[in-house]
Amino acid sequence: MENPVEEFDELHWKIVDVLREGRATPSYLSQRTGESRQLVSQRLRDLRLSGFVEKVHKGLYELVEDPRQGSREVPHEMISAVNAIEWEGQGGAKTDERVRALASAVALLKERGESAPVVLRRHINNEFDLELKDSSVQRLLSDNLPKIPQVETESSGQIYVWNEENE
Repeated sequence: MENPVEEFDELHWKIVDVLREGRATPSYLSQRTGESRQLVSQRLRDLRLSGFVEKVHKGLYELVEDPRQGSREVPHEMISAVNAIEWEGQGGAKTDERVRALASAVALLKERGESAPVVLRRHINNEFDLELKDSSVQRLLSDNLPKIPQVETESSGQIYVWNEENE
């Protein structure tokens, strides 16, 4: 577990201060903070995945909880999933779904020690009401699980194995 607040920089706090005034778009936050929209979007992602900010509509964010009121720990599985997913070109809500689905698959893999891709796909489909097809879930797993240092593949990708020693 990690405390994301310890990693927040000045821009994270500027965004929190603006969002304390009400909902805002990345463009508006960029204007108010004087930083690029891309940099603001990256910091919004951090805040969103830490549970402090929520995307309430496409391109509209609000503060759910002020990070200064206490600290939260983010499960290692979520951090691994976020680091594995390529954010460019995957788009908003679908990206959030993919991160949650991958984090769930990683958590199950960590719990079981090893798993076949079909078991992970079923787990994701049963746990989430996703609009992702089986082929998309399979691609999500095969493209991103190998990027997580603790995940190894055996038998040409037919079994995923969790290896704590790689942490």
